[in-house]
Amino acid sequence: LEGDSLVVIQKLTNRTPDRSSIRPTITDGKELAVGFTQCIFRHNKRDSTDGGLTRPTEVDRGVSG
Repeated sequence: LEGDSLVVIQKLTNRTPDRSSIRPTITDGKELAVGFTQCIFRHNKRDSTDGGLTRPTEVDRGVSG
């Protein structure tokens, strides 16, 4: 699913049943998310200056102010 990550995130966060060709993957992801107290699906845009790699922010690491 590389390259279509935004589409996958949108489908995982949508409450309506998915009818696409990746439905089994989306269904599995939604079912796995139910087992967590909190599950956040988030899409990070690529930064062209670092070759597409994203670095964790303070929020990603769970550091609070």
